[in-house]
Amino acid sequence: MEANEAIMQAADTLSMVGALRRVTTLEERVSLVQSAADFFVNGRVSTALQQFVEGLKTLNVLDEIQKNPALFHEWFVCDEKPLWHGTCTHFSKCVFLCKAAIKG
Repeated sequence: MEANEAIMQAADTLSMVGALRRVTTLEERVSLVQSAADFFVNGRVSTALQQFVEGLKTLNVLDEIQKNPALFHEWFVCDEKPLWHGTCTHFSKCVFLCKAAIKG
């Protein structure tokens, strides 16, 4: 069965995430894939997202994003744009505003 061959090739990784098991039915295959996906989304991505949020809390950037979502919208949501000198200037202004907000 091709599925079990693929499982054996990924045995080390599947073992680390607690999803290593023999597959004999389609339901077992779906369950294995779901277990691996859950680990990735709830484990690795969740930790990275939590670290990202903690980083945004530095200098109250997260608070400013929450207060002024339109200002930060294009940085986090819009299509990728090439970097240019104005990007750095725009970022510097945002940092300045955040520091000014901290000083009160």
